[in-house]
Amino acid sequence: MKKLLLGLITCFALVLVPALALSGCGKKSGGENKTATKKHTVTFVSENSSSVSLVEDGQMVKSVTAAKKENHKFDSWYTEKNGTELYNFNSPVTQSITLYARYYDSNLTMATESDHAYAKDCKEGATSAIIPEIYHGLAVTEIGRWTFSQCSQITNINIPNTVEAIGEHAFFGCTSLTSLTLPEGLKTIDEWAFRECGIVSIVIPNSVISIGVNIFSICSNLEEVSLPNTLSEIPSALFTYCNKLESVTVPASVKKIGHFAFGGNGSNEIGINFLGTLNDWCKIEFDQFAYKWLKINGEEVTTITAEDLAGIETIKPYTFVGEFHFTSITIPENVEKIEYDAFNQSVGMLEINTIIIDSKTLYASLADDFLILNSIDYCYVQKAIVDDVGDVFRDVTKKDGQDEFADYYCFS
Repeated sequence: MKKLLLGLITCFALVLVPALALSGCGKKSGGENKTATKKHTVTFVSENSSSVSLVEDGQMVKSVTAAKKENHKFDSWYTEKNGTELYNFNSPVTQSITLYARYYDSNLTMATESDHAYAKDCKEGATSAIIPEIYHGLAVTEIGRWTFSQCSQITNINIPNTVEAIGEHAFFGCTSLTSLTLPEGLKTIDEWAFRECGIVSIVIPNSVISIGVNIFSICSNLEEVSLPNTLSEIPSALFTYCNKLESVTVPASVKKIGHFAFGGNGSNEIGINFLGTLNDWCKIEFDQFAYKWLKINGEEVTTITAEDLAGIETIKPYTFVGEFHFTSITIPENVEKIEYDAFNQSVGMLEINTIIIDSKTLYASLADDFLILNSIDYCYVQKAIVDDVGDVFRDVTKKDGQDEFADYYCFS
């Protein structure tokens, strides 16, 4: 009986267990039904440290606090080391990435406009400043108005090549700043930019196309300056009260010189070395103007020839107002007018011995311009009708053989 019962139990087990096993085929546990979520690493690299965040695929990563850097402020996170692309924390993460912290000089306050960034202010008492190329994902293209004004202790400023504009009064009162390298690519310098600055010498790069009035006014230590060869206008009062500046080389590209650009009116007068021809010089438009002396390509101007005045219809005011040592002047037929103060204060003209006026019709408003020609040896006026001359050739000694015009206009 026992044997029969044991056999039945064994048979039941042999049938039941496979059935139970078969009933479970094709089924998985609840956990095995779900697909594992993909995750990415976001590595934040900052000053001498890094941190890692795990982010589920398609989710956004949160910004972390960057490690501090001595004498610097944190700008933002960028997609490449020393890169220019700002990371967008509103974008989903779809792969593992590395982000890099960018910093800038803590002596500076930076700001942005819609399409560029600029240096806005400098910390009081700063002795140096390094302007960044990039701030908040935008190129730094400007030094703003008054940025370094009254930073009397600053001695060194590094300007990146991205900067295209310097705002008005940007370096006003930087009395300890004796040198400054302006970047190639700079285009404009606004008015009063270096007023009362300690600059001793400076080169304005050829990329500059516009400079404002008074930019070097009262730079009492300035001894040397190089102007760009593309400059078309020298603005008013550019070098007023630059007492150590003796001369400036002016490029042939200049077509206009502003009011007292090279001193005068109480300021010391500065010599000019003009890189064009004397004919080019006579075509320049002058406002009220003074200078100490004029050289053409390094050579003193001692004569004015017909060739020098070829194509010139009017000799404009202030064309020859410095210390000249003329030996002869020829006014050719094409000159129709010599305006008031064209030869004003040309004190060296006392050495002149010949003046020839060959114009058929010459309208002159010379007033006292030639009153100093009292030692002239020879004056020849040919076919000239000189209007409103007054005592232009006063005290000139007549020479035998001079025609009636000379008798009328060159008298003792």
